[in-house]
Amino acid sequence: MGLTGTAGARLVLALAWSLCSAAAIAADPSQAPAAEGTRMSKDHLLTAPEPLGEIPFGPAGITYIPSDMGPDSARWPAPVLLLPDHGIWMVDPGADLSSWRLLRFSMEGRKLLNADLAHLLELSEPRLMIPMAMAADRDNGVFLVAARSFDFKSGSPLDLVRARLDEQGRPDLITTLPVYDATSTLLAVDGGTVFSRILKGKHYVWCSIDENGDRHGGGSAPVGSQPVAVGGRLLERVDGRTFRVVGQDAVRLTLEGGPSSGSVPVAGDASIFGFVRVEPVALDLAASGAYVQARELEVLKLDLPNSRVVNLGRQTLPPNRFYDDPAMPFQLHRPGQARFDREGNFFDLVWRADALRVYVQRASRAASRF
Repeated sequence: MGLTGTAGARLVLALAWSLCSAAAIAADPSQAPAAEGTRMSKDHLLTAPEPLGEIPFGPAGITYIPSDMGPDSARWPAPVLLLPDHGIWMVDPGADLSSWRLLRFSMEGRKLLNADLAHLLELSEPRLMIPMAMAADRDNGVFLVAARSFDFKSGSPLDLVRARLDEQGRPDLITTLPVYDATSTLLAVDGGTVFSRILKGKHYVWCSIDENGDRHGGGSAPVGSQPVAVGGRLLERVDGRTFRVVGQDAVRLTLEGGPSSGSVPVAGDASIFGFVRVEPVALDLAASGAYVQARELEVLKLDLPNSRVVNLGRQTLPPNRFYDDPAMPFQLHRPGQARFDREGNFFDLVWRADALRVYVQRASRAASRF
């Protein structure tokens, strides 16, 4: 049976919203293991995972809509921003993709904010909004980049805005941004600078959008390059051994200590950041019907004075785990939601069927010598 009218429109919007949210994390086709003979540390950089808090979905107002395709295909809040010093922010669409809420929790799971985002952003058609990106404000709030409308014919978001929201969710400033190409990806870094990446041929072309909405050139990089926010800057891994600072083409950084091949970026509040290498799904022979997806973290350090990035080593992370039966318990680490704090401690979110759990793996003594 075909979908028509409002039902069909909402299905198209749901798919578009899901694609726009996922587009911020582009897969890196390079999955080669680190070269033999490198001096990287293995599993000694971080301590074992330590639980910090738990956020039950019902009392928290978090919407989780399961999928027969598994938890990876379920509908979750997005974007989600983990800030070790200021808690967890997320945009929740509600079950109907129009009851938008801005949620904030402490790292221990205490609810700090539940605000009507449709009202805050002055939405005339809440069902047409698409949240694109979120980043930290220097005054404990956040910047939210969102399209307040959507053109179904062209498949393009419209009325693009950057909203600065204080720690109570109050809009301090809403700036209109230039409407961008539908094929581009938007990313935001701490402080509110928005970057747009457009695919042209075999290269990505970057531009930055300042607080006045003006565009500035950001250079280009080959397809397969991987961006990551580090200390208020946007770095880009050009290949397995070279990085650059987006917007500063002259700043090229050499990778020392072994190549980088992880596909999921992990932002950092200061100089420590990383990439997570996610392995293909495999059957867990020790648990009937269980599938696991192993994860490994590359820990990197930005050293701008010496024009380099240092590969400190690798750390095994808890895996994703799920079952054929969607009713069975699972644990899922969603891309782009982990973060390093200023001391190099690694924070991660684990999604389950009824709650969100917060974990930290602290920088060990082995990492301190770096």
